[in-house]
Amino acid sequence: MKRLFIISALCTLLGLTKTMAQEAYAVYTSGNSTLTFYYDNQKPSSSSSELKVYPVTETSNAGWVEEAQNIITVKFDVSFKSFQPTTTRSWFYTMTNLTTIEHLDYLDTRQVTVMAYMFNTCSSLTELDLSSFNTEKVTDMQYMFYDCQKLKSIKFGNSFKTDNVLDMQWMFCSCNALESLDLSNFNTQKVTNMTSMFNRCRGLTTLDLTNFDTRNVEKMQTMFLYCGALQTIYASPAWDMSKVTDDVDDMFYGCYVLKGSEGTKYDSRNGNDGSYAHIDGGTSTPGYFSVKPPFIPGDANGDWTVSVADAVAVVAYLLNPTVPNINLEAADVDGVEGITIGDVNAIVNLILNGSGGGQ
Repeated sequence: MKRLFIISALCTLLGLTKTMAQEAYAVYTSGNSTLTFYYDNQKPSSSSSELKVYPVTETSNAGWVEEAQNIITVKFDVSFKSFQPTTTRSWFYTMTNLTTIEHLDYLDTRQVTVMAYMFNTCSSLTELDLSSFNTEKVTDMQYMFYDCQKLKSIKFGNSFKTDNVLDMQWMFCSCNALESLDLSNFNTQKVTNMTSMFNRCRGLTTLDLTNFDTRNVEKMQTMFLYCGALQTIYASPAWDMSKVTDDVDDMFYGCYVLKGSEGTKYDSRNGNDGSYAHIDGGTSTPGYFSVKPPFIPGDANGDWTVSVADAVAVVAYLLNPTVPNINLEAADVDGVEGITIGDVNAIVNLILNGSGGGQ
């Protein structure tokens, strides 16, 4: 009986040891060109020509980068939800053929401090949903989406915070296909480097930077370089360049259709440098930035008209409020605090009555 007790105790101890020996790792399978992230005690003991195993540590340098060009799909196993990395630097770096990321919401980013180069040169990705990301501790986002040439949309949720970010240089550079960019949740009070942040964002027609506070920014060189379709940059008096020390001669170079709110048009002869990086004051103080006009009640999607698209946007928000791609203030039109189905009805009534400039 005593012997059985000892054996049972040993088995229990071994079982506990096995449970405790969970590891974070990534497995690349050549047969389906897939990289899968796990956090469990089932890590394969060795790699082979068809299956390669890589450790994921708190200071991981993303060893799987050696297979980056071959990876088409990235998956996060449900087990990975229990792992909290402190860096995701270069995790998807140069995955030029990556088209799909499954269950990115299983990546817990609450302890991450560095996201630099995370999606750098993911040139085949067309969309990214980062609504599950909590970035409150992140300090470095440089080159995060650099050269994501086919990326048409990025969804940022309420927990995507930039309050502690210091570096945003080259963050969206060469995101040629981006059609819009919602940065309304960005807090830039601590950012010191915005060099080439929007360089070559050739698809953007409007940039709303009204919440940008640049009082601590020291570098802005080529920030809007070759944004050839950019017509409007909204800003506020918080746009402060008093600490900028680098050469900003090419800040607006190639922004051929850019125009300030008082009609000042881009002119390569006198307007490439930072001296025009302020709200347009007309002939006395010409600038390339604009004051954002007041919102239109019911214009939930921010296109300056009230239409069926706004009602649809509010319904989508009610179904999934973690992705607030609407102007909450403009959407709340029924006189009841908060966004409800009543606001949808109120927007429909605005449309039927011909209000709000839409139809």
